Amino acid sequence: MKTPAMTERERWTWMGWSVVPALAAWGAGMLPFRVAVALLVATFVVHLALDHRLARFLAFRRGTCGCDGC
Repeated sequence: MKTPAMTERERWTWMGWSVVPALAAWGAGMLPFRVAVALLVATFVVHLALDHRLARFLAFRRGTCGCDGC
């Protein structure tokens, strides 16, 4: 998160998203089992997609996206 490729605002946005799984897990502890598992799975999938998006974003900013166009 301390990469120079990110602005301060982008850094805070991504760091804010990084606490979402912990908040979802805390909330899931108060729900019925099946609902809690569904919430945790959905949170995992969304956060995985965001992690992949961040990796592409940083690779693009550094110019190392791995495509032939760079």
